[in-house]
Amino acid sequence: MKKNKVLIISAINPTKAYSGVKYMFDKLNPRYDTSLWAMVSKECFPEYTSWGSNVFSFYNIFFGKIPKIRMIAMKFKGFLLCARYRNQTIICHETYHYKSACLVKKFFPHTKLIHYCTEMYNAKSAGFQKRQMKHYIKHASSPDLIIECNKERRDYRRKKYNISKPQVVIDNTIPFSEIQTYMGEKKFFKEVPEIIYSGGCHTDYELDILINALDMLDFEYKAKLIVYGVNHAIEQLKEKCRKISKDRISIITGLTRSEVLPIVAKADIGIVYYDPEYSINCQYAAPTKFFEYIGLGVPVVTSSNESLMRVINQFGIGAYMKTNDAKGMAEAISSLYDIKDRIECYNNEKYSFWKFLSYEQQSREAYVEIMNLIEEN
Repeated sequence: MKKNKVLIISAINPTKAYSGVKYMFDKLNPRYDTSLWAMVSKECFPEYTSWGSNVFSFYNIFFGKIPKIRMIAMKFKGFLLCARYRNQTIICHETYHYKSACLVKKFFPHTKLIHYCTEMYNAKSAGFQKRQMKHYIKHASSPDLIIECNKERRDYRRKKYNISKPQVVIDNTIPFSEIQTYMGEKKFFKEVPEIIYSGGCHTDYELDILINALDMLDFEYKAKLIVYGVNHAIEQLKEKCRKISKDRISIITGLTRSEVLPIVAKADIGIVYYDPEYSINCQYAAPTKFFEYIGLGVPVVTSSNESLMRVINQFGIGAYMKTNDAKGMAEAISSLYDIKDRIECYNNEKYSFWKFLSYEQQSREAYVEIMNLIEEN
């Protein structure tokens, strides 16, 4: 019988984003009595419930169907959940339920509180209300342990908020077991490279840069843009692509993550762009798709974010932009035009992901600390 109880509580939908929440649940659930509460919509519920019998959605109870009271009621429900797990372990993802978790920790000091951070908290870039930021700044060191998603964010948070509690790092990578079915024994790179982008349909900065960069390339290519977003943004993207190419750029929408991975696996170059000057989140970017490209053996082109450049320089798995504009992206893509260069990146990726960069490897040391803390109760 599992004696230790663990609550993972989040205000996001982990079937659509922040997949690290799922991987954490998968890791802890076999060993402890672990419950996951998140904001999972009705259409995603079949996938969500396939993770286990102890996953729950704030949307799947009566107040979740009433938009006007949903957010207030969810706060109250979150507090009740945290109170139920007093003197046990609460893993609070981000800050929506952070105040409730800290309050329970204050009145029941034996409660073990772990803060799982996947965003950098900046009122301007993240849109947090002032009172949320005020509470977080005052109580940033309340948890017993803080989980960060890269080394740069760990160091920034420690200095910015005077963190005095232990921090561990689990990169926003993916398990080797999740992608091995899409990895062939050998990858065949094409003479006409296939460039892929997978992510949000942000035509105002991210995709504008990519489209203009593609227009600057002086060689033949094919491009696939796998995007999600609102219809008008997707239509804008299609119109922009038609202006520079009628047949070289394909736009794909409406795919699940499991449908995206086999398409990505066949690509020659993967694009990751987060303007490091846009926000602190972008400066220390930690996108899962970066690791998806690496795990699937797709050489990567990234913007010049400290966290991404560190991995590229260390493992030789792609190129980063010297300037964060269309010209810089075009030059970085062109540097991987030669098939020999792509093959070298692929070989480096295949080894480094298996040996160092998979979720299994990246999280090994962190889970020693996490499990030790859980078992103190």
